[in-house]
Amino acid sequence: MQHPVATVPQAKAVGEGHTTGFHGNVSVTSLVNEWAQVAEILALTGMVRQLAEHAVVTQQQGDRLTLLLDANFGHLGQGRWLEKLEDALQQHYGQSLRLQLEIAAEKQQTPARQRQEKKLQRQQQAEAEVAADPLVMALLQQLDARIVVGSVTPPSDAG
Repeated sequence: MQHPVATVPQAKAVGEGHTTGFHGNVSVTSLVNEWAQVAEILALTGMVRQLAEHAVVTQQQGDRLTLLLDANFGHLGQGRWLEKLEDALQQHYGQSLRLQLEIAAEKQQTPARQRQEKKLQRQQQAEAEVAADPLVMALLQQLDARIVVGSVTPPSDAG
């Protein structure tokens, strides 16, 4: 299946103290590791954001960048969303780039999955901290009480 072609601009900061850019060849390792940050920096919305969040960068050859899309979100490969993602990358980087989309046979570590796993870890940590708190333990014992499942939530800081 042939997908649209777009061109892409100069790198902008992707994290503290470094940038990611398409200078000749994209550093695949770098972009694979930073795809979640890049997807966030692009300030995408709607279906284009969903496309970026449910895909991972797997390969780069010349000006072609391969995205592997979670099979459960294969419908995001339809329409103009891939083209719009290319346009956003183009405005961000400033170099010719073509996105090629493939559907993943297995689950991938997409930005959406990373965020979900981080949220689950924070939830589990909050529950463990509450259960291990000496005051909570004393109250549970003295009042013959129990912690209601789902009642513990982690602090709502960014992350």
